[in-house]
Amino acid sequence: MIVLYGFLLLLLILLFSRYGVDLRYSEKQFSLRLHFSFFSFFRIQLLNKSEEKSDEKGEEKSETPRNEKPPKEKRKLTLPPLQQLPELAELAVKTLGRFFRALEIDVLKLHLSIGTRDPYDTAMSLNYANAAAEILFNTELLRVKKLDVIISPDFVNEEITLDGRLLLTVRLYKLIAVRLALFVDYRRWKHQQKKTTTEEERN
Repeated sequence: MIVLYGFLLLLLILLFSRYGVDLRYSEKQFSLRLHFSFFSFFRIQLLNKSEEKSDEKGEEKSETPRNEKPPKEKRKLTLPPLQQLPELAELAVKTLGRFFRALEIDVLKLHLSIGTRDPYDTAMSLNYANAAAEILFNTELLRVKKLDVIISPDFVNEEITLDGRLLLTVRLYKLIAVRLALFVDYRRWKHQQKKTTTEEERN
């Protein structure tokens, strides 16, 4: 019984824990960390462009000729009839909506400073940025717990500076619920299609 209770406790922890990523950009430096609610952050170091190029060159030199394998036969994709595409598109949009609602944005920080050579261009760019931010952050799909957005003009420095952070998490049981809902809707749609086809054949 102790083993069973321990397994159930572990299962509950895995289902209701929060998994996610913590993206940060500041002073032209980008960092990515994996987030798990019961443990600390794990840091993942990303390569700069210069390091990526050097690694690619090294890989090209180290490559040795190998015996070429015969190409595999490509499977042909069968597309559904055109009359079914609107229904499938509606099903895809419904699933995407459920997926976005399952995501949790714990922290969204965006400090943007806009500076150009011409003050008029700076003012116009500021208006465009504010309009885009208002449209993006007022949508019902994005639920942000802590929102920190500051967009300001910079008439001294002729550059655009960005300081941002995005902490995005999701719970495992919510993803399972989205998958089950998609499965139920698809099976229901397939049953309806078979029923419609059978009635047309009888007529």
